[in-house]
Formats: sequence, C-alpha cells, structure tokens
Amino acid sequence: MTTIKEIPALQFETIYRIMLKRIGKGYTAEQLSFLIGAPERYIQEIEELERPFYSPQDLDRIVIALEESNPESMFPRSESETIYRIIVCKEYDQGKFIHAYYRVNEDDHQEELFRLYEEGSPEFNDMIKSEETIDLVSDTIEVLIRTGYFYEPKIPYEIFETINKLRPEPINPYFIQFALERFQADGNGKLRLVGSAQEAYFYEQS
Repeated sequence: MTTIKEIPALQFETIYRIMLKRIGKGYTAEQLSFLIGAPERYIQEIEELERPFYSPQDLDRIVIALEESNPESMFPRSESETIYRIIVCKEYDQGKFIHAYYRVNEDDHQEELFRLYEEGSPEFNDMIKSEETIDLVSDTIEVLIRTGYFYEPKIPYEIFETINKLRPEPINPYFIQFALERFQADGNGKLRLVGSAQEAYFYEQS
C-alpha cells in the first residue's frame, strides 16, 4: 500500500535543496547523519518523510557539515502555508538510487515533483583494500587524543574537518567513523560518546 505523507511546502522544498547539496557533495544520507552527530538513519528517514522535519540546530549543523558558503540558497523564502500530500518512491537500479517524489492532488492524481539519482555506495568492506587507511586515521586520532583535543567534546564534523586538514589526501567520513568506533571499543575505551536523543552526539576523552 502506498503511503501519502503530509508536509508543509516550505519544509519539503528545504529537504529537496539539502538532498541536492548532499548528493552533489558525494555524501550518503548515512554519512551526513554521522557528520552532524545524528543516528545512522536520521537523514534518510527525514528525506523519506518518515520523521519530523529538521530542528533549527540540525539545519545549522547541516550547513556546516556540507561546507555551504551560501546557506540562504538551502532555505527557500516563502510565506506559503500550503500543505503537500506526498508519495515517496526509492528504487535501486544499475548501481544508482532513484529518489522520486509525487504530489497527490484532491482528485488523487499524482504529479511527479522531482527525481534525483544517487550513485550507490559500495559496501564498506569493499572500500577498504587494506588496513592502511584505517591505521592512518587511527594514528591521527591517537595524536589528537594525546594532545588533549578531545578534552572538550567534539561533534563528528569537527573531527572530520580537523583530520582532513592534517592529511594530504581527503579522507572519507566512513573511515573516520570506523576509526572513532575503534577508540570506543571495550579493549580501548579512550573515547566515549556523549549526547542524548534530543541533541547531537559528541566524542570526548574517557
């Protein structure tokens, strides 16, 4: 059964613009969720209209995580109070995710509003040809720990930015997330997550 979701037009337009920026940046929904300190499926569930719209704090963090130099371009200006009735369709075909959104009018006629294509991400294990990248990131995090970087809690996009400033080649957020999880492991425990369901999560020194 196809589910129709209701959402204010302004919020829907904002979701669309953020999706464009995210896909253009080459980030998966899971990667952007990690960078803003949110649960893994957070961005995906908002894009699929399964979760309430972003909070103002979420939007601020997204602007920073996407390194958007013109934040106003992500937020449409309108006083419209129109409510859209939307059907969301997501498919995977020939290595691409297809995100299609349809508006349903009063006669239940469906009008396609937009369709976005996103490269499918390879499995994480396939991205790691060796332990070299993970070890490199882990060594960098170890140095940051020793120098007191984590004495104050750090949101993931801050860590991502810091590590990429220290490395000659860009590091994918997946590798940084994987390395950070190593430092939370029971046998290590040098870092811990702090935060709550209502706030972003941060990493700090144990």
